[in-house]
Amino acid sequence: MDQKELIKKYWFVGLVAVFALIFLGIYAGSEIKNRPTTVKTAQEDGKYLIYRLGDDTYTADELYEDLYPANALSNVFVRYDYMVVNKAYETTTEMNDIASSNAQYLISAYGEDTIDSELKAMGFKGSEDLVNYYIYLQKSNQFLKDIFTNDQSELVDSFIAENNPKIISHILVKVANVETVTNSDGTTTLVAHPTEEEQAKLDEVVSKLGTEDFAELAKQYSEDSSASNGGSLGYYDATVAAGYVPEFSAAADPLTEGQVTEPVLSQYGYHIIRCDASTKEALLANDSFIAQLQSKYPTVYQKAVLAKGAELGIEIADADIAQQIQDVIATAEEGGN
Repeated sequence: MDQKELIKKYWFVGLVAVFALIFLGIYAGSEIKNRPTTVKTAQEDGKYLIYRLGDDTYTADELYEDLYPANALSNVFVRYDYMVVNKAYETTTEMNDIASSNAQYLISAYGEDTIDSELKAMGFKGSEDLVNYYIYLQKSNQFLKDIFTNDQSELVDSFIAENNPKIISHILVKVANVETVTNSDGTTTLVAHPTEEEQAKLDEVVSKLGTEDFAELAKQYSEDSSASNGGSLGYYDATVAAGYVPEFSAAADPLTEGQVTEPVLSQYGYHIIRCDASTKEALLANDSFIAQLQSKYPTVYQKAVLAKGAELGIEIADADIAQQIQDVIATAEEGGN
């Protein structure tokens, strides 16, 4: 998924984890708290219940009260981050074009009122700031890549050694009749019974591998939702592998950059799997890998923003808020991040 599509898909989260807290906290929290009484939902003592477990209950009011202080602080950090990355990076024509295109798409998809309220919840002016917000996301993404490419290169090395990550794509040719056969030793084997049409399609794909672009072949032939994105399945490692059928994982695990498997049979049909990236350089150019690093090491970005802001002469004037931000980072580090 290229940067434009990634930002389109995850516009309200961005690529910085703190954005998710803002959206889920201030927007969702306030909506739950103020839910109209016409909605059928459990109540107790006039308050809407989030859950009940034995004698313990948790209400929407409590959720809102718990989240609001953290989100108010997150808003402060986002505004500070906004100033830092905007000063650190020039706005290019390409950034502006992507931002304008995504803004138009988003308003048409969700409506200006929704965008307006959510941007205001994050401390922006509203929908009028949407283009600037998208430019900001691109700059934040670039800053994040620069951090891990330059300042945190050794951390990336450790992550790669520990997780053996890669970026993968596939082409799925479905076979309706896949039989599970039990062997004499008690193990099972999958046996495909493709129709002439299914076999012909598989043969055609295989004949074009190596001579035609894999992503284009996936768009033309693959029979799953990844086809529209050139077959890309994004980030993959041992943890992610648990979400795939075992035949797929067994074939994907040993792949290195540029390798393509023979057709791999699963209960769904035949998968042809390609490793798009496994080297450090190629991984660092991929947004889904950067997102994994950010998720694993969230305070790396926060610290870098504060350091860059100090370098650029941008200060948090309120000493108490500055200390609270430091406390949030320290707490995250103590929690193993």
